[in-house]
Amino acid sequence: MRSGVAVLLALAVAGVVAVLVVAAGDDRAVAHAVGLPAIGPAGTLAQGDRLCRRDIEVPVSFERVRVVTTIARGLPGPPLAVRVSQRGGDTRIARVPGGYPGGTVEARVGHFPAGATVDVCVRNLGVREVVLLGIPPGVLLGELGDTNVQVEFAVVFARDRPLSTLGQVPEMLQRAALFKPVAPWLLWLLLGGVVLGLPALLVAALRSSAAAPRDEPPADAAAAAPAPARAEKAETAAAVPVGVRTLRRPGASGPE
Repeated sequence: MRSGVAVLLALAVAGVVAVLVVAAGDDRAVAHAVGLPAIGPAGTLAQGDRLCRRDIEVPVSFERVRVVTTIARGLPGPPLAVRVSQRGGDTRIARVPGGYPGGTVEARVGHFPAGATVDVCVRNLGVREVVLLGIPPGVLLGELGDTNVQVEFAVVFARDRPLSTLGQVPEMLQRAALFKPVAPWLLWLLLGGVVLGLPALLVAALRSSAAAPRDEPPADAAAAAPAPARAEKAETAAAVPVGVRTLRRPGASGPE
């Protein structure tokens, strides 16, 4: 019993340690994103044109901004100016050099604090046209065929230094608390209950199964067990005819 509990606890501890190791090694630079997957054109920027996405609430801090582009005929993309304005705060502009082949481009705009509400604007500084991609906010993928829905370009906010999944657990719990009227400390309590409660339940189940009484045969059945053997001997003796001599093997002693 004790060995079974020890093995079960060892497996539970090993599982928790494995999850922590994987979470600690999974580094991610992306802090927040809106408008993904970027599968529809939000706007075409000719020389000097600008397109903005406003009132983006970013719950975490960031230093870099990424947008998704596509270039006609696969030509090199034009240089871009990315402007980030915080409501009641700073406004910063960063430049994306030209020559990129389309896809995701990034501009380092400097540090913005967690919880900032920002406007992101992209201006075409080159001659060649560029298309910004995105998706309509709050629209399902099956509704993309509706031409009356305005597509907003995707914006990805990234950190200078990647952060592991384990390090993002406090932010995850704070975001989860936004969807339910509970405090973050209660979510921490529930998480601890899951981590510690599941092994405890398994140990309790193992102890309960070991303490359960084993099925034993009833006393009447045990007493009646030799009866078939005695009956078989009696039948064997009755099958030998009376007066038949028992032959002796050569060299055996005793009366015939």
